[in-house]
Amino acid sequence: LVRGDVVFNSNEFKDFVIRRSNGLPVYNYATVIDDALMRITHVIRAEEHLSNTPKQILIFEALNFPLPTFAHISLILAPDRTKLSKRHGATSLGQFRDLGILPEAMFNFLALLGWSPKDNREFFTKEELIELFDLSNVNKAPAIFDFEKLKWMNHKYILDKDLRSLCDETLPYLKEAYNVSDCRERTLLIIDAVRGNMNFTKDVVPFSKPFFKRMFESISENDLKMLLDPEALKALEYVLNNIDNLEFVKDEVENFLNSLKDILQILGKKIYHPLRISLFYSRNGPELTKIFLILGKDEVKERLKEAVSFIKKSIQG
Repeated sequence: LVRGDVVFNSNEFKDFVIRRSNGLPVYNYATVIDDALMRITHVIRAEEHLSNTPKQILIFEALNFPLPTFAHISLILAPDRTKLSKRHGATSLGQFRDLGILPEAMFNFLALLGWSPKDNREFFTKEELIELFDLSNVNKAPAIFDFEKLKWMNHKYILDKDLRSLCDETLPYLKEAYNVSDCRERTLLIIDAVRGNMNFTKDVVPFSKPFFKRMFESISENDLKMLLDPEALKALEYVLNNIDNLEFVKDEVENFLNSLKDILQILGKKIYHPLRISLFYSRNGPELTKIFLILGKDEVKERLKEAVSFIKKSIQG
């Protein structure tokens, strides 16, 4: 079904062994009996077994068993075009699950190894794949297991996954790292804030760490320099002095942050980068509104005080 008619020279076959001297049947004989008794109609297997097929057909015919239809699928190769093995990394489904690959992403990725639909789509539900799959579209050429593509695909599935379902997938990692026991509202907000950076479900641990631990000492040298800008101090102090009057709900926080440029007459990057560095310990991270809401008013105040204190001590020093 994959390679069309395959012809073998019968002169290459002598009488071949079907049973060992100890009485045990060899593979080519046993597999024919097995397939026949289970009424197998389609034998779909790796191309490595293509050379066994003519011997098995002879046994099927000798025993008057109906002949199944054969489909020999190409091997899955590593990016260096050698046979996929442990030296290339994970090779079992369990290992990929442990890495943080979502089951639906793995299913989708594996379906596209050596097969493609006619419209060249890349993302499918399981039901769509079952409906569309046809052996006639299987490629003869070896499939390449591209781990980077799997990572990209998994990232897309993480972005689109229902938030509570994603929490169920990431909760074991959060529980081990930060003793998070359930998918309460704050947990959901954290996952939603960091999912854009996650390639694997276990990535939730490093990306969410600033929400669980104060890490001022981990700020990079370049980010610390940004904090030492005089206008950064002005922005942080303004937020700190006005935060008690701010109601911590999404619209209120968003409007407050958006108003800072007009009020302070400072470039946006000299306001929002120092704020994110002070609260999330890096200029790169989730939206500031989400950081404010997840940390809460008291924690935002404490982290801003820590940053202001650092700036003032550095200026005095």
